[in-house]
Amino acid sequence: MEMKEMMRMDMNEIKTEKIVNALWMNDICPVCGSRGLEYIDDPDCMASEYTRVMQCETCDEEISFYGAVVWSSIETSGSTLDMPKSYEGSKLELARKNAIKKADEMRRHMIEIGLELESYVTSHADCYDRLDYEPFSKDDLLDEESFLIACQLFRHRSRETGEIPEEITKDFYHSKGIFAKGERDERAHSVDRFYELQGHHTDRARGHAWLPDLMGAYIDQAIELGASMPTELFVEHIWFYIANEGVLDEYWLDDEERVEVLRNNVLPLARFLLDRDTEFAYNHLHAYNESKAEMVSKETKKISDIVHNITAELAELEVKA
Repeated sequence: MEMKEMMRMDMNEIKTEKIVNALWMNDICPVCGSRGLEYIDDPDCMASEYTRVMQCETCDEEISFYGAVVWSSIETSGSTLDMPKSYEGSKLELARKNAIKKADEMRRHMIEIGLELESYVTSHADCYDRLDYEPFSKDDLLDEESFLIACQLFRHRSRETGEIPEEITKDFYHSKGIFAKGERDERAHSVDRFYELQGHHTDRARGHAWLPDLMGAYIDQAIELGASMPTELFVEHIWFYIANEGVLDEYWLDDEERVEVLRNNVLPLARFLLDRDTEFAYNHLHAYNESKAEMVSKETKKISDIVHNITAELAELEVKA
């Protein structure tokens, strides 16, 4: 299976309203992760259903958003170009291939980060007090549906490739096989049923999720989205698990293997998000009562601070060595 087709299958099969609307609100392409979607058409405009077709400025992918009041699903359909012979080997084709290749690299970076964060999640897994559970908020990127997909389906992804077998995904959505009622991984359609099946979360308020499960779900969501993750997901969750009060935790600096993950995976992913947001802010946002540079700096401050923090700490380690 080609890389492009593999990524499209993931996004089209595993999606929730929360994620689709996060992509829409942030102008993020679900294929290459770039920001900047151009309007093409509104082919279906009815009271009960609405379709808007957009196109990625970077990889030329055609993206269709479907919904009513809010977008509820998304589909990627490849380039809208007629693909003449002159396209093959052209700058446009090269740019598209490079964008998709970069997106695949970002996903591999997030897989490595996720593996390193497993011990962090496990360190919180011995508490079952009432305060160790949290409700879902409408402002959270992770809603109940996304949480249940992450906790029940994403646990079956390959640790090396991050992929989920197609048959497993089909069985999950049809509640068949291991996900059938009464089977070992019976699919739960509510968070309360999910914990009822586990049986040992006795001090949990209805509608609340266990913190280690929430952390693992955010990490899995970041792996699934890869380059198309909203920067908020990285800043508010992935970096939160790595940092201590906003700056890099010393835990990541006292072990050579973690330092390598920091240097080879965390930093490249953070830089990708910073470059993406900087380009988007410069090209698409307007500056009011401030210079363009000041506006871009303000819009990218959080992710920029993270990149600067990591590079400064790595530079200090080099000096000590």
